[in-house]
Amino acid sequence: MAFAALLLCALVPASAEEPKALKGVALVIGQSDYEHVGKLPNPENDARAIEEMFDRLGFETDVAINRDARKLRRDLEGFVDDAEGADVAIIYYSGHGIEAGGVNFLVPVDADITALDDAGEKLVPLSSVVAELKAKVPVTIVLLDACRNDPFPPGTLLKLTPGEAGKPIGAGGLGSTRSVVALNGRAPAKGSADDSLGQVIGFAAEPGKVALDGPADGNSPYAAAILRHIDMMGGEEFGTVLRMIGEEVYLKTGGRQRPWVNESLRRLLYFGTPAEVPKGEEGEILSERRRLLVTISTLPDPQRRQIETIARDGGVPMDTLYAMLKTLGTEKPRDAAELDKLLRGQTERLKQVLAEQATLKSQDPEIVRLSRLAEQAVQEGALEAAQKIHDRPRPALANCRRPSTRPKPTSRRVVSSLPRFSATAPKPTKFPSAIRRQRRTMPRPMSRSRNGTTIKPGSTRQPRPRRSPRTVLSLATMPFWCRRSLPMK
Repeated sequence: MAFAALLLCALVPASAEEPKALKGVALVIGQSDYEHVGKLPNPENDARAIEEMFDRLGFETDVAINRDARKLRRDLEGFVDDAEGADVAIIYYSGHGIEAGGVNFLVPVDADITALDDAGEKLVPLSSVVAELKAKVPVTIVLLDACRNDPFPPGTLLKLTPGEAGKPIGAGGLGSTRSVVALNGRAPAKGSADDSLGQVIGFAAEPGKVALDGPADGNSPYAAAILRHIDMMGGEEFGTVLRMIGEEVYLKTGGRQRPWVNESLRRLLYFGTPAEVPKGEEGEILSERRRLLVTISTLPDPQRRQIETIARDGGVPMDTLYAMLKTLGTEKPRDAAELDKLLRGQTERLKQVLAEQATLKSQDPEIVRLSRLAEQAVQEGALEAAQKIHDRPRPALANCRRPSTRPKPTSRRVVSSLPRFSATAPKPTKFPSAIRRQRRTMPRPMSRSRNGTTIKPGSTRQPRPRRSPRTVLSLATMPFWCRRSLPMK
């Protein structure tokens, strides 16, 4: 039985005040099934998942899927009316959006080329909706996953009314909205309600840049990042969450998409009761991942470009390189050339490790699980969590073998019957020659050699220690947990 989490949205000023429970409303819109322009695979999936997430956080939610101009305008007008009396209002929009003359427009599913001649009626301008919400709600948040390519032919012009001059449409999705004005201190913004605490406009990509789509049956990179971090970050400051979302998209897209935020909040904003962090290795990976994202958000652009270049040249994830850079800390070379050489050397080592892991197979379910977690931790830049997983006790060494292409002799034992090796196994005792000669004359009990022959007392022949015929592993092809179980020499 599921219970919706209560909304705990604390608007905390610089001086510590007691947080209070507030009312939040959310409208989630997904536009996938366009009739005259390119269809989009993700918005419908994104909208349903985002609506469920806000519902769990305690918002009063409504979802609108594939709305034409009349229905979309009616949904937004109804939401503005319903938002009166709320403390926080959120609009999430996923679909086509365009920018012309500094004004952003949401594109209904029935829009065609003729809509550009009367955009004021056939498209939905975003600025007017934000302005109306700002007058009624203390905090307004708009999240726009609408920065796709211009769905209309190149060179077309947009007219608010049929009689006015046309304006060129931006080629790279939405632009920075002019409706958000930075607030200074605690002074109310000009033209806003006296009790307004500001606004947040989050874009899936930087102004003039294009956002990417995700897999057809999944979510866009921006929606996936929102679901991963807002849903699991109850009780975390909202600005920190937005920075995590931005860096998550940046890493998952290999630097091709970087979300952008225009915000004017005058107080810290928190959502939801603290969520329960996943236990075990998954929780450690996620927690370390979030710390890495916050660190990346503070890095200057030149250092970002350096990491992007090295990752692209080496064919390794940027996440891991950023984690290596974070691990260096104060020991990081100040000279850019030395840092570049160091990171490129680590990149080559990382490629070798990833290639070796790809060749290892096992039938043991625990080893399969831990290997998958270790690989995930490395890919996510959670190097400390990866090392902890490597240091955990593992099952038998035999289950970590590289599969051989040579036919197995029928006389060999199966893998599961191989004996366990111990790093603490006793070493063979070595005696000086005088003592060894004396021992030869001492009576000894009957014993058998490896091939089953009997060794008589007083014989100078020593039985050889029993050794497994299947110790054919290579150190270079074994993960860390297998190497720890080899006998010491």
